[in-house]
Amino acid sequence: MQAKRDFIELQSKRHGLVSMERFKTIEEYFLYLIHLKAYEEAAKLAKDKIVLDYGCNNGYGTSVISPCCKEVIGLDVSSKAIKQAKKIFESENTHFNICNGTDIPFESKKFDLVVSFQVIEHISDPKKYLSEIKRVLSKNGVAIFTTPNAQVRLDPGMRPWHPFHAREYTADELKNLLIEQFARVHIQGLFGKEPIHSTELNRLKRARLTARKRARWVNAISAKLRVVLPEPIKNFIRTSLDRIRDQHHKLNPQVLQEYSTKDLSYYDNELDKALDLMAICSDED
Repeated sequence: MQAKRDFIELQSKRHGLVSMERFKTIEEYFLYLIHLKAYEEAAKLAKDKIVLDYGCNNGYGTSVISPCCKEVIGLDVSSKAIKQAKKIFESENTHFNICNGTDIPFESKKFDLVVSFQVIEHISDPKKYLSEIKRVLSKNGVAIFTTPNAQVRLDPGMRPWHPFHAREYTADELKNLLIEQFARVHIQGLFGKEPIHSTELNRLKRARLTARKRARWVNAISAKLRVVLPEPIKNFIRTSLDRIRDQHHKLNPQVLQEYSTKDLSYYDNELDKALDLMAICSDED
């Protein structure tokens, strides 16, 4: 339990805030669009509803939902993220609170819609996380999750190369996990028009190749020293390597006008090739 708590504390202090306008590379901008698209889809289901955005970061996506719903509350483990969210996006129907990463600080059946985007892959104990979401969801409520697609990110048996990911899921793995809590689970995959799709796949390919080299390096050092490197040291190595960027992908400001979330779509088929996964869950027949 202490290891899980330490992982939550690490994320609360070190996980970055989502950039909303100052993008250094075309890859950063396309990734932002990928994440923003999910909130636009959720907003379609949020009309007149009480909504929870669980893992809201700095509220960039909560603000997309707020004009459509009766009330939306954003929760995050990062005090820095919540401070920024309150400053920029707090309004009459939009509120933000810090949470401890394990318990949702609201009564049961409060929310008609719970969205938790790019969160489940960070969770060491997904059953606890899901049971809390199920607890605060109203009888006919809907929960929506998004997560990176392990199928295009990892080699078979590879651990996540992202320093804050506890586990990544294929479409089948995600559905099998969620079906334990929800009667109905619909999985969709996110696809982008070119060059968005290939740019994101190339970014993931480079990260995967770096992870392979990193694993060989860490294993070689561990074997030589005959010890397992402490997790903080491995995290430092991961973070240092992740800072290495391909300078051929600097952002041309014109890209901001040329591409938008309209160039992204969710589909039911070919999920093994999707950039991202979305699960829409309920207990309705």
